[in-house]
Amino acid sequence: MLTSLASDLIRENRELDDLLSALSDAEWNRPTAFFGWTVRDQVLHLAQVDAFGLASMRDPEEFATIFAEVRRLQGEGVELSEQARQAAEGLSPDDILAAWREGYETIGTRFRARDP
Repeated sequence: MLTSLASDLIRENRELDDLLSALSDAEWNRPTAFFGWTVRDQVLHLAQVDAFGLASMRDPEEFATIFAEVRRLQGEGVELSEQARQAAEGLSPDDILAAWREGYETIGTRFRARDP
């Protein structure tokens, strides 16, 4: 079951990747219906969440450290999407896509190999 879900996740991400790869820089900065986040913000968030998932699979202590830092920054008023924006400052859409692509391919592959 997990293998099938992981394959579906990878396939779904690849379909979205194809769509995003065709966007212009201006379209990447277009607001969406979700809290006015841009397309860029949405993809950064996907990459961010995948990174959290990978950290949790790799090392629970590493994940706990990341989680504590995220919560600390939120306590200072830096919400999650702003944290992602700051971490990706200066990155082009191609750079963001490459990072997200690496993350979703890796997490999908690792989900396939894990015991449910």
